[in-house]
Amino acid sequence: MRIRAAVAALGVLALVAVACDNEDSGGGGGGGSSEGGSRPGVTDTEIKVGGVVGKTNLIGQPYEDSQFGAKLYFDKVNAEGGVFDREIVSVGVTDDQSDPNANVAANRALVEEEQVFAVIPEMTSTFAGAQYLAEQGTPTFGWNINADWAEGPNLFGEKGSYLCFECPSLPTSVLATQIGAERAAVFAYGGIPQSEDCAVGAIRGLENYDIEVPVQDTSLSYGFTDTSAAIEAVRGSNVDILTTCMDINGTATLAGDIADAGLEVAVLSPNGYDQETLGDLGDQIEGFYFLAQFWPFEEPNPPEGMQDYLDAVEDAGRVPSELSLTGWINAHLLVEGINAAGEDFTQESVVEAINSMTEPFTAGGILPPTVVWGITDDYPEGAHGPALSGMACVQYVQVQDGEFVPVLGEEGKPFICFEGNNEVDQTGVPSIDDPTFLPDD
Repeated sequence: MRIRAAVAALGVLALVAVACDNEDSGGGGGGGSSEGGSRPGVTDTEIKVGGVVGKTNLIGQPYEDSQFGAKLYFDKVNAEGGVFDREIVSVGVTDDQSDPNANVAANRALVEEEQVFAVIPEMTSTFAGAQYLAEQGTPTFGWNINADWAEGPNLFGEKGSYLCFECPSLPTSVLATQIGAERAAVFAYGGIPQSEDCAVGAIRGLENYDIEVPVQDTSLSYGFTDTSAAIEAVRGSNVDILTTCMDINGTATLAGDIADAGLEVAVLSPNGYDQETLGDLGDQIEGFYFLAQFWPFEEPNPPEGMQDYLDAVEDAGRVPSELSLTGWINAHLLVEGINAAGEDFTQESVVEAINSMTEPFTAGGILPPTVVWGITDDYPEGAHGPALSGMACVQYVQVQDGEFVPVLGEEGKPFICFEGNNEVDQTGVPSIDDPTFLPDD
């Protein structure tokens, strides 16, 4: 079982390709290699890819940073000689404007007009093109914040391809247990399914570990200003921890008003762990806990994969972020899949190679060792999801004196993990009182 993404951050042309540029023309289902597979976008010197990004989104999240991260990794690989003497070259990304129809059209253009080998990155709040890409068989890599990633075995999110928003979730429960909180408040936006479903999972997770949830409010409107009802609910219920399924600005507004009313509660935000947020919100998020679904940027002695990413970002004059790291992880998995498929790789063989990996995919230690890409029958019929390692992990950072600080893990072991976790519905975790801290020495 996997820790699901907390919530999508509510992020609510193609150039005509020349067929002779490809070793084998055609989309994901067309063209053939000497072994009968598809190799669109592959020449003697290049592997062509392209992406779809919701640059235009409701809350102005820089989803295009995922393209920056993917390019950083491809630049690294290309500088080392490429993959089987071929450079990975991107035709760029299309802004689907967070519109479902535009997402389908953008993905079709990449496959049918640009004839890319793989779609990377796919980072959008409206992954309506998932079914089309699954039918085409085009290897696709992106940010797993949409249930659509389970549509087909060729769709690869950065931390898995299956989400169960309604399943009991661990992050708030573990944090509450670790800090001694007993009564929780959960807030979400009404009318936004991802936000509402995320709240269901948070509530079920808390109740699963005997943490009371007297405040359950999924009626807030995006951009709300009146928090009086929420304040009174928290005051009247003696809540000591608060979590949301909202964007960081909404969480900061709500938590700030509650604090201004003289109420002390711990706050867990599912998103907002980046330096730009810290710079923009400053004191408003002091003391907040953030869920990090990877090795925290500030943790000393990072593993090789994270160090490579941090070095590349620094060399580019940028700061690390979850969104660019997602693109880097996506690119890492694509390259690993091509290498595993062998020199005569095809789209089909790359997909098969990834789905046959028997070791946890960590992108060089960036991710906890919870996901094994080998296909399993643990998931609902028709849903693609990676196999499970029997371990569930969470990791946190907290804003302390204006800086992100990894917390609750052990020195050099930021992943807080629990054994016996083999059920997709997350009922397989026997206890969260005795964590295992990873990585092992």
